[in-house]
Parts: sequence; structure tokens; C-alpha cells
Amino acid sequence: NAGRYEAVHISGSVSYFTNSGTIASTATSGGGVSIGGDVTTFTNSGKVTADTNAAVYINGVAQTVNNSGTIHGEGGLIRPNATKTTGINAGAIEGTSGPAIQFGGQDNTLVLKTGAIVLGAVDAAFQQQFKGGQVPGHQLREQRFLARHQQV
Repeated sequence: NAGRYEAVHISGSVSYFTNSGTIASTATSGGGVSIGGDVTTFTNSGKVTADTNAAVYINGVAQTVNNSGTIHGEGGLIRPNATKTTGINAGAIEGTSGPAIQFGGQDNTLVLKTGAIVLGAVDAAFQQQFKGGQVPGHQLREQRFLARHQQV
């Protein structure tokens, strides 16, 4: 997509979103995948990229976000209203000028599996859980993350 908006835009809610191919946006003001409503399970085993904005932006509730592929954009995975979301990463998530992963809300869990790479900040609100410890290629640029969150 070389236009002005997202490569994939869903204005409402969906039960499942699955990508195993390539979703790429070179738009001047859009991202890769934008979901305006809720999604029960978001799964990426392919590649989602955006030259501008977030590669994946979910505005509603997302219960589970699974990534074993690549998510790459100015912001990687953005969940501004996340509450009780479980994010599982076994792939690569990168934010080139914004956070690699951003959770708003509370009671979210981030699980880093073997081989997971997170390049960029992990920005989380209060009462989040981080599972997985240090993974090669994993950078936490915000020291507040470790100070205010329980590592399990």
C-alpha cells in the first residue's frame, strides 16, 4: 500500500485476525494494520511493516496477541487501551522511533519466548507482568518499566 492510509484498516471488531503473509505500508500517514474495535485473538506469523506510524495498532480490547513473525514500524505493537491483554512474542517487534510495544490500561502480561527480539522501548502502564527475562536483542530503554512492574 503506497497510499495515504493503513494497508489494512478494520473500523469495527473482529473475533480473529491472522496474518501469515506480508502486510506493508509505505503510506505517508498510515500504519500497517489498524483495528478500531476489539479483537479476541491477533496472530502474526508473517511480516507487518509500516514506514510511518505503528505497524500494528489495536484501539479496542485484545485478549491475546501472538507474534512469531516480524512487526516493524515507527511504533511496533501499540495497544493504548489494553486491559487484561496477553502479548506473546516469539518473533521480532521493533519500534524505530516510538515504543516497540506499548500497553495502556492495566493487568496486561508480556511473554517473551525463546528467540524473541524486542528492539525499542517497552512502554507499559501500571500493574503489568513481564515474563521471559533478558533475551538476546531485547532492550528495555525505560528503566521505570523494571522499577514499577513485577518480573515473574
